[in-house]
Amino acid sequence: MGVAAVTRIRKIGNSLGVILPKEELNRLHLSVGDNLTIVRTDKGLEISPYDLSRGRITFRL
Repeated sequence: MGVAAVTRIRKIGNSLGVILPKEELNRLHLSVGDNLTIVRTDKGLEISPYDLSRGRITFRL
């Protein structure tokens, strides 16, 4: 089980967004412009990096 992080929904221009912890982005080699998949589960949302070249989820956060 991973370490929990608390974040806040923020207004970004005319949209809303969530800031992901820098440590997690670095650990998973993610940066601006990378694609993510968001899946609704019984417990909430699951966010995973998405590999466009393979058309599938590569690993889970």
